[in-house]
Amino acid sequence: MKDNHMSRSTSTASSGDDVQVIFVPKKNAKTVKTALEGHGWIHKDFRMTAAITEQHVDCLAIPVLSAYFESSSSSSLQQEDYTWKDLIVGHGRQHCPFSTSVLGNRHKRQTLLVVIESKEQQWSPLQQALLAALQSRFPQHDNNDTKDWRDQIDSLSTTTCPAKVEFLGDDNNLVLPPKAMLSCDLELSFFKNDNNNNLQLLFMDHHLWPTVARTFGCPRILRKGGVDPNSRIRQTGYQLLWPPHDGTCSTSGPDLSHNKKNWITVTEQGIRQSFDVTQVMFSRGNISEKIRFGTKLVQEGDVLLDLYAGIGYYTLPALVHGKASHVYACEWNPHAVACLRYNLRDNHVHECVDVMEGDCRNLVLPNNNKPVIINRVSLGLLPSSQGGWRIAVQAVMGVLPVVENDTSTTTLNSNGGGWLHVHGNVPVKERDLWAAWLVRSLHNLVLQETTQNRHDDWVVICHHVEKVKSFAPTVNHFVADVFVGPREKARKCAHPQHATTTANELEQSLLGGENCCYVYDSTGIQFVACSADVVAPSCALTPDGPLHQEWMRGTD
Repeated sequence: MKDNHMSRSTSTASSGDDVQVIFVPKKNAKTVKTALEGHGWIHKDFRMTAAITEQHVDCLAIPVLSAYFESSSSSSLQQEDYTWKDLIVGHGRQHCPFSTSVLGNRHKRQTLLVVIESKEQQWSPLQQALLAALQSRFPQHDNNDTKDWRDQIDSLSTTTCPAKVEFLGDDNNLVLPPKAMLSCDLELSFFKNDNNNNLQLLFMDHHLWPTVARTFGCPRILRKGGVDPNSRIRQTGYQLLWPPHDGTCSTSGPDLSHNKKNWITVTEQGIRQSFDVTQVMFSRGNISEKIRFGTKLVQEGDVLLDLYAGIGYYTLPALVHGKASHVYACEWNPHAVACLRYNLRDNHVHECVDVMEGDCRNLVLPNNNKPVIINRVSLGLLPSSQGGWRIAVQAVMGVLPVVENDTSTTTLNSNGGGWLHVHGNVPVKERDLWAAWLVRSLHNLVLQETTQNRHDDWVVICHHVEKVKSFAPTVNHFVADVFVGPREKARKCAHPQHATTTANELEQSLLGGENCCYVYDSTGIQFVACSADVVAPSCALTPDGPLHQEWMRGTD
């Protein structure tokens, strides 16, 4: 072993060093290894392992001694049967695991490892992959090259070469942080004279990313990106690094061959959610709310209106787990609509959904030749769903427009009422204020509709505010479960997460009176009327508010 420098990994005891290897197809590895053992050319301190070079896919790397290479030029051995050598497809250097005999002999293992700066350091998988990629790119490197590469990799910051990475999807796609492994930050010596970055880009595409993929055993490598808060369609900032993207973009589904590279699947609670990761955002932090929505809130037979359906985040749990009878799913991002349609079929619930593409604030329900009764509305837009509140109130009041034709007319439920599940990013200290302001705002919308329709005895009750996740150090993603409907029906509509005593209190409190707006406090026990002069919280979409985005309020 010519190179004394330690190959550091996440488990030093099971890692080997950079050794000379030959590459042999897996099906021929046993034949070649037997021949090498007969000549004493096998390096017994290390084990065979999968080749990590792009040129030797489906090959094994067999560690050999220097004597093997010296014998190849010896004239005295040329007359022997070397037909097995025709099975060897290449040679080079790479990391190989220690053999069992070395792992079981601490003294021998330590003689093969070099203590650097009096401390046995460990390398992350990304560091290992970077070194292996360099060795693949320059197979004729010597010990000085390897030492130089290791020193340079050691000097990389944890931002450029992080120890921790994330995975996304059922097949564990690697997700790098936004600033990790950027070509401009990998200031390796042999790229310094590459003014156009051509060599470095070729190195990353043909050596680094394939090596990283094999190191982590992942089919794709992604770089995380942010979502532009002013983006109306919430397009993801994720970048596909590997395999190479062909530049095409489809909105049909992952069954098309040119679209498979971008589409991944995340299965949660038995629900398959597939999407183009370069076009559509996906939040894993919402899983608890998806479960709550589908298993606790939605009741069997419910008819839902999902104003911000996306790829089916709440539509799918409502149908699969909640057994909703029908969902009207609205979405204006064409890429998300394609994913939604695919996911509905993939989960075998497509016959229970009307997908309506476009701005939900201009919603016109389809005519299904039957009364349209919407008793639950999901408003899952962040940072605020305020722009959809009017449509949600109109839906449970039964005053939404419906497409009509010459032979049939669809009528809406005019006095049923229903539940609104309102999402928002809210400062933690303003949680209760937000709930009270929300209730008052929704009741004002009811009153605006009452001028033409009789809903003068309707009440609005915020039964529960659920924390979904932390959005920022002082801001949480909350969901308010709000009932909007006739007082008489409200008396019987207790929240499923409340105790029976709370339901009894609700029934008694709503027997009469002038109050129409109520909120359960943060304990979920005390039922109180809202003040008529409640002020707007800072998260309200007012022109001078910090979260104001005009497109969320208007109808343009």
